[in-house]
This record gives sequence, structure tokens and C-alpha cells, in this order.
Amino acid sequence: MSSDPCSIEGCPRVRWARGWCGTHYRRWRVSGTTDDPVPPPHLTAAERHRQWRAREGERARSIMTEANKRYRERNRAEINRRQREREQLDAHHVRYYDARKAKNIVYYHVKRGNIVKPDRCERCDKVGFVEAAHSDYSKPKEVTWLCRSCHRRWDAQAPKTLGKV
Repeated sequence: MSSDPCSIEGCPRVRWARGWCGTHYRRWRVSGTTDDPVPPPHLTAAERHRQWRAREGERARSIMTEANKRYRERNRAEINRRQREREQLDAHHVRYYDARKAKNIVYYHVKRGNIVKPDRCERCDKVGFVEAAHSDYSKPKEVTWLCRSCHRRWDAQAPKTLGKV
């Protein structure tokens, strides 16, 4: 072993074998070239999983099917609970669809400046936060601006039919 520099241009390390330093010699033994290896691209877990499925094909499919079966068996109660919650939420969305749609239309027009939101309740004249109260959801821009307590009383006096449920 000599104190001569590595024969690779720009490498200041001491020559070790074949005229190269230890780093370049190891690179050549592993990859067949002394060039700096290109790092593999960073992949997300989903991308690695997709590549694995593409590489393994039918075997990956059967492995995942078995894993999903085991998961469902171990977590049956939790899966059923989540399914019930989803069904209740779906029923809620169907029931209040018209109300949500009217509320969103009012919000849009207030934001655009087409509807001016007052700073006081139209019933009790209380200054502060007011809500848009609809007597008919099919006419979303026809609103009465009420404070929260007046809105609750108004809804209790004249309840609206909601949705198809």
C-alpha cells in the first residue's frame, strides 16, 4: 500500500487497491463501477405497496385477501360499529339535505355581498350574532335574521318538515 492518491479524478484519499482508495474499490466490487451511486427515489408507503403488488401479481392479491380476512375477523365489532355510525350519518344527511343546502346558499350570497347580514335580531332587536332562519327551504334567499334564542323559539313554534325521512 502506497501513499499515492486515488487514481479517480478529484479524490484526495490514499490509494488502496487497483489504484483506487477503499471507497472507490468497494463501489467497484459491489456495483461494477466506481461512479457515485444514484440514490433510489424516495417512495411513499403507498407507492412501495403498488410496486410490490405489480411485482408479485396474483400472489400479492392472495396475501392481501387473507390479511383482510384476518383483520375483519379480529375487528368485527369495531367494523360493525363504524358501519352503524355511517348509516346513521347518511340518514342525518338525507334528512337535513334541504336545510344544509339553504344554509350554504345564504352563506355564499352573504360572502359575495348579495345579501347583507344585519348586526341585530329582527325579533328582539338584540345586537350581536344573528342566524339566517328559513321558513321555507325551497326559497333559500328568503331569510329572517334572528339571534340564537329567538331562532330556537321560532323553530319550536313552527317546526318545518325536513327531507323524506
